[in-house]
Order: sequence, then structure tokens, then C-alpha cells
Amino acid sequence: MGELLIENWDITLEIINIIGDRVRKVLTYGLPSLRNLIKNSGDLRIIAEIGKASGESAKYVLEMGLPCFKNLIKSSGDLREIGLIIAEIGKASGENAEHVLIFALPSLGNLIKNSDYLRIIVEIINASEEYNVVVLTDGLPHLENLIKSSDDLREIGLIIANKFKKHYYRTILILRGKKEIKNIRDIEEKEELVDYYIRKLGESEYTTKIITENLDELASPDKTFNRLEFEKTGSVLIPLGGKLIGYLYRIVTQDAYEAWLRAEEFLTESDGTCHCEEIIKKRGKPRIIKRKDGLIAVMTRYAGEALRSYKPANQEESDEINRQIGWIVDKIVASGIRHGHLHGGNYTVLKQKGRIILKVIDFDQAVSP
Repeated sequence: MGELLIENWDITLEIINIIGDRVRKVLTYGLPSLRNLIKNSGDLRIIAEIGKASGESAKYVLEMGLPCFKNLIKSSGDLREIGLIIAEIGKASGENAEHVLIFALPSLGNLIKNSDYLRIIVEIINASEEYNVVVLTDGLPHLENLIKSSDDLREIGLIIANKFKKHYYRTILILRGKKEIKNIRDIEEKEELVDYYIRKLGESEYTTKIITENLDELASPDKTFNRLEFEKTGSVLIPLGGKLIGYLYRIVTQDAYEAWLRAEEFLTESDGTCHCEEIIKKRGKPRIIKRKDGLIAVMTRYAGEALRSYKPANQEESDEINRQIGWIVDKIVASGIRHGHLHGGNYTVLKQKGRIILKVIDFDQAVSP
């Protein structure tokens, strides 16, 4: 390879000028990996043409793109055709070119049989826009069992690109779920279920966590009870699914429960607006379960988006947020309750009747006077 580059120094210089600051990697790893394909100066000239066609993506196309598909390239004609398609992929990927060529295309190796498949990849990249890396790495490879032809690749690829755009966790978990995806309808059914939970809970960290940790256990809307998992530090949470989506049990000590009851009393305004995690009641009595281990399962409901994620995106509401925090702190001090960890992560924001309501949650370490 070195001799060929030196013998055709004028073409080599063209390639070096095209790839710029990645010249060492391309010459060390990229071109040598193609030595079985590059037989003469004509083949080398094709490499230069591919580099020119790739624009800013040239360094990635030559270093990572072409070597990954050498099994498809049987002649200089293939080199020209496939190389230029890979250049198109680089251009279509824009800022994601490096990730698409280094991670995405190699992960599709078993799916790409010929240049027709590569052309479809360009369509999929364009359809998935800036989320193309997610679709190509976390979407298509996990549906390999469904893709038997280029027509399958186009249909399935475009469905994923359009359905899961902007929903990273849906793409990963729906396609990597424990239960095997056997057809497109399986994907659609799972997404319909995910949409139901999002409609009920809204877009938030809590919603994302519930879905990602319970994808294969989410119950349909007509199921009465569905116990879900929720990994966290502090008190244990047991979110409920099915018809009870939005409700959860928080497991706390007797002391923490009594402090929570007192906090609810002090943090409820005259109009009934409550500024702490609400204890659900039936005929005025709290819905609790006294467990054999002495702990108490308290039924509550989703209390809104975490303040730490809400506030940065809603700076115009900072004054109202700070006012409510001040009011809450004053009331807690007046009640004599020690919350235990009254930090930003334990405030939530819920929108009710056109206004924001701040709430304090997680009373697992709270103590009453």
C-alpha cells in the first residue's frame, strides 16, 4: 500500500489535502484496510473522488466507512458505486457523520447485502433527521429477524425513523425489550401502550423512568392493578399501572408517616390546594397498608415534574417558584417538622387550573415534633 501511495504521489497528495487533520488515521488504518481492493492508480483515483464527494465527512468515510463494507466491494466498479453512496450517507448525516460511519453502519453489517440496501439507508437517515444514530444503532439491528429484503429494510426503517423520532428511550427499550419483536404490529402495540402512559402522566423524568424500567410489564389500560418497579434511593416507591396509572405506594416508617400527615395539614391552603405529596383518602381515611415489617405503604399520586428539570426551561416563572418555596419552608418551620432532605430534587411542579403548584415530596426521613 505504501509503495502504491508513493508511486502515485500526486493522487496521494489530493487525498491528504481532502482529509485534513485526520490524515495519520486514514493512512494508518483506513487505506491499508482496503489494500485488497486497491490494485492500481485507477482504484486509488476512485478513493480520491470518493473523498471529494464526501466533503467534510471525507475523513470518516475513508477511515471508517469504506473499510466496513469491503465485503461488498468486489471490483473497482463496486468501489466507485458503494463508496459514493457511503459519501452520500456522510453528507446526509451532517453533524452525526462520524457516529453514523463509525458506529451505525458497522452495526448494520448483517443487514446490508448490496448497494440497494445502502441507498435505502440514506432515505432512513433523512427521515430520522438528527436522530439517525439512534434509529440505525438502537433500532434496525434489533429487528434483524424481520428484515429479509431491501423492501423490508425500507418499510421497517422508515416506520422506526418516523415513529420514534425524538423518543430515544422508546426506540431503545421497545426494540430491545425482553419479549421478542415478531412483527411491526408488535412495535405499534407497544408504542400505543407507551403513549397511554405518557398521556396520563405527561412528559417528565418520572414518566421516562417508569416506562424504561417497566417496558415489558406495563399493563393495558383496562387492567385494574399493575405493580411496577422504580429504582431509587431513600423510600421505596411502588408505582401502579393499568387503570391506576398515576398512583403509587410510598413505603415509609410510622414516624415518617405521622410527619407526612402533619405536613399535609400545614401545607394545604384554604382553597384546598396542597403543597406536599398528597395522601390518598377514601371517605376521609388515608389509604394505607400496615405491613408485617412495621413499615407503612401510603397511597399517593404523581406529584408533577421535578423542579430541577422544570425551572431551567421556565425561567419566566422563577419569581412565582421562589415565592412558593419560601411559603413552603415557612410552613414546615412553623409545623416543627424536620423533612430530612429538603433539596431541589424533592420539589415538584404540577400545573392545575392554569397555575403552577409546587409540592414537597419524599417524607421518608421526616420527623414530627
